[in-house]
Amino acid sequence: MFDRKTVVVTVAAMGLSFGTVCTSLRAQDRQTEDKNPAAAADKNKTADTDANTPAEADMQQKEQMQEKMKSDLKANFNDADFVKVASMANEDEIKAAQSALAKTTNDDVKTFAQHMIDDHTQAGTELKSLADSKGWTVSDTCDIKHMLAIKDLEKLIGPDFDKAYASSAVADHEDAVALFKVAADKASDSDLKAFASKMVPAFEHHLKMAQDLEGKTSAITMIK
Repeated sequence: MFDRKTVVVTVAAMGLSFGTVCTSLRAQDRQTEDKNPAAAADKNKTADTDANTPAEADMQQKEQMQEKMKSDLKANFNDADFVKVASMANEDEIKAAQSALAKTTNDDVKTFAQHMIDDHTQAGTELKSLADSKGWTVSDTCDIKHMLAIKDLEKLIGPDFDKAYASSAVADHEDAVALFKVAADKASDSDLKAFASKMVPAFEHHLKMAQDLEGKTSAITMIK
């Protein structure tokens, strides 16, 4: 049998040993996280997997507002809202084309992307000049939905990127043609109506170019 003093000393020693082991393990964890920041990031991410950060919640709210503004234009057209949506869409095309120029090795894609940058930069300049004269606000950034789409697009490489870019250009210009046709019909400001009417055939031409590019890039991916 152990006497009481022996038990106390033994328990105390065990506690010290356990504390030493825990301290050592924590130190090892810190060293692992220092050497592998991704592991630390994953650990933190796991802790709040089910909770949106304030930034993510704000992004979701803005995206919902932007999508509602677009849908409302069809039912209840407003000149100032159209200018905001049109300027964001214009930036979408420029940013996507810039990404394409930076990533692609396909000459057809490069030619199309440069054409989009040139034409949409000019369109943006004209729209801003008109907006400034009317007291309307233009956007100088992509909308949230397209910002995220461009990030996903940039994860692709080679023919897969080219095809995805061409497909997105087709969808975006279908939307642009439809939107500007609504503005050409429903804008209350005569100058805005004239601008929208002028841009419809230009965007229809862009749509045809995008469709041709989609056909070419799809053929390449099928061969691959």
